[in-house]
Amino acid sequence: MRATGSKIAAEGRGPVPTTTRPEHGRRPRAGAAGGSEQPAPSVNRAQLFTAESGDARLARQQRRAEKFQLRSDLRRFAKRKAVQLCGSRVCSSSGVGVRVTETASGRRAGFAGLSTCGSPWVCPVCASKVSASRAEDLSTVLNNVRAAGYDLAMVTLTVRHSAQDSLRDVWSAVSRGWGRVTSGKAWLDDKRRFEIPGWVKAVEVTHGKNGWHVHLHSVIAYRGTPADATALGQRIFGRWQAGLKATKKHKGFTALPGYGVDVSVSEQGDLGNLGRYLSKQGADLSGVSREVTQGAQKVARGGNRTPFQIARDLVAHGTAVDRAIFAEWQDVAPGHRQVSWAKGFREQFGVEVEATDEEIAAEETGTVDDTVCVLPAEEWQKVKHRSWELLDVAETRGSAGLLKWLDSWGVGWRPAPKRAEISR
Repeated sequence: MRATGSKIAAEGRGPVPTTTRPEHGRRPRAGAAGGSEQPAPSVNRAQLFTAESGDARLARQQRRAEKFQLRSDLRRFAKRKAVQLCGSRVCSSSGVGVRVTETASGRRAGFAGLSTCGSPWVCPVCASKVSASRAEDLSTVLNNVRAAGYDLAMVTLTVRHSAQDSLRDVWSAVSRGWGRVTSGKAWLDDKRRFEIPGWVKAVEVTHGKNGWHVHLHSVIAYRGTPADATALGQRIFGRWQAGLKATKKHKGFTALPGYGVDVSVSEQGDLGNLGRYLSKQGADLSGVSREVTQGAQKVARGGNRTPFQIARDLVAHGTAVDRAIFAEWQDVAPGHRQVSWAKGFREQFGVEVEATDEEIAAEETGTVDDTVCVLPAEEWQKVKHRSWELLDVAETRGSAGLLKWLDSWGVGWRPAPKRAEISR
């Protein structure tokens, strides 16, 4: 790892790699490009966590460093400029603010004034933040749905595919299939018969020897018995098959009975495949890191790899095959929604406003009052490649320890407003 030989490693903290914002403390970005930090209201997500032990803190910091390291390593393969600059470019005229916040779960450190890409598909850091936020919304809505007396059916839909099928073609077929499932007279009949107030779905994509595997995880709220859920699934599968057929503009696909649809009834507290998918992508604040650390060793079901596993292998080995696969992924995935809701369903059950991926990724730790110091743009260049270490020091040693660490490395800083009393 790149961190080997650093001061932190030498002090027994263990080797951990590179860069940027932590996972806690949801907050809109304070200040636009060329501006300065401004306070903004936020939802305190730290209230959702209990105080962490020292071992838990070290494990969290390790996961954060691994995600930042992969983001840094992927810059040379990224096609979008925003992804290349994510967590690296200074977008505030005042410089990069370093914040230290005391939360219910412990001390958290983060940066303000850095650009973010907001890509849940290509950037492991933004993917973790976005998935965590989406999972939080999902939990809120589905808990309220249960409280209103509805049942939950988990429905997973898949298509047959081959290595010759492009990602664009398979994804397009899946989108058309779902559109057929949730439209027309048959769907309206289902809504009345099963008293369906709405649904939420997520797209999961893996790649293996048979090419791109795109499948949908959905949760449908209804009233009835498990047998009713099975009947609903059978009706859905008929429309799913019809929606996969070829059109003048689109290649046709098929789904096998017994394999193309999987229906299960939610147990209390279980979000099914959709919840597990979001968790794997980062909703538990560690999922992406597991993808990173296990990389080539951990594979998706059936020997498939997730896009971040492919990215890990690309960084490690740089094969032409993985380069082509990841390039196709970058061409097709951006622009698609990670999670989609039936119209009005999310708002009806407790989440009135849905932030965009970019807004979630730009949320910063704490408030402007938590800013310990500001690093001018030229000073940020000295430390950006070890910024994960800066955050570790701030969380472990506090504000005074952070400033001493910056001095020891010759990094210039300015006292933040209301923090001028902290001396060197």
